[in-house]
Amino acid sequence: MKTEPTAPGRRPPEDAPPFNHGLALARILFCFLVVCCHAYRDGGVLDPVVLPLKKTAVPAFFSISFLLAAPAFEPGAGLRALSRRIARLGAPFLFWGLVFAVPFLAKELAYADSFAGGVRAGLGGIALQLLFGHAYDPPLWFLFDMIVFTLALHALARLAPSKAGLATLVVLAAALAFLLCQTGANHRIWDRFPWEVRYPFGRLCECFPYAAAGLLLGLFGIHRRMERHRAAWLAVLALALLLPSPPDPVHSFGNAGWSRLKDAAVLPCLFFLLPFGTAPGILKTAVSAVSRYTLGIYCIHYVPAILLLRILDRHGIRPDPIWPPLVVFAASWAACRLLAFFPRGRRFVS
Repeated sequence: MKTEPTAPGRRPPEDAPPFNHGLALARILFCFLVVCCHAYRDGGVLDPVVLPLKKTAVPAFFSISFLLAAPAFEPGAGLRALSRRIARLGAPFLFWGLVFAVPFLAKELAYADSFAGGVRAGLGGIALQLLFGHAYDPPLWFLFDMIVFTLALHALARLAPSKAGLATLVVLAAALAFLLCQTGANHRIWDRFPWEVRYPFGRLCECFPYAAAGLLLGLFGIHRRMERHRAAWLAVLALALLLPSPPDPVHSFGNAGWSRLKDAAVLPCLFFLLPFGTAPGILKTAVSAVSRYTLGIYCIHYVPAILLLRILDRHGIRPDPIWPPLVVFAASWAACRLLAFFPRGRRFVS
């Protein structure tokens, strides 16, 4: 049985889930949409498609990640899976934080404000980057939150006597987090803190329900049960995405709301059920090759995106808005592929 891919030359973990091309395609799409969040400028013909989809990227990423990692959180899973997951998340979190922090200290520290929305310079900035992931390379807040969720969910799993008990604790915690966001309490608590702190911590409450949704799907194999009636479930899930949602909270850190929760629950199942069995082999190979490095692309893309847009502005070049994200995505993938050739480089990109 084919398992989720790892970097070339590395054996997949023993508890790695079976590889699914639909979920791999989802990771590629949502990774590209994250790039669009920082490299796509409004005003193109694809605005009606790109702008609504961008907000689905982070919730879907959290959900898919914890769906695939669900076996590591089953009661009695032990510490080995936890330590492996923390290492897999922590290595790129620290490595890319340093990679993008050091140049700001070494040259043109004055650009820090325009690069990262007011990030403080010096060792304080590096410390904040390495602690919370939201300074010189702001998107790394995602990995900080992933590590926190991993530890929190493992603690809940240790308390729970069974899958049902764990599911009950996870649902209660997710409901509380969601309520804090919907009422604006979460925003009021964290908005008073510095820029480098309020986003990674404020988004813990916003994004925990999405991680919980993925974990529950994976724990009970809900997405796999849908395979028995694939066509019917694909239609139901597609219709669910079209259902209207209540408005998002007025005050948030950009990732709260009913529509995002719906996306986090529906999209992983929808992509999982895509009929890749009859897809051409070249398509499957391409999806596998690109999805292998979505983690690295996510970590790398931010500073290249800002640099590219600045260069285009300086020279008065105004391409179609979709081209900068495509260029940044492709360049980031190529950088990941290159780094993966080094024995120690693989752990930072896949």
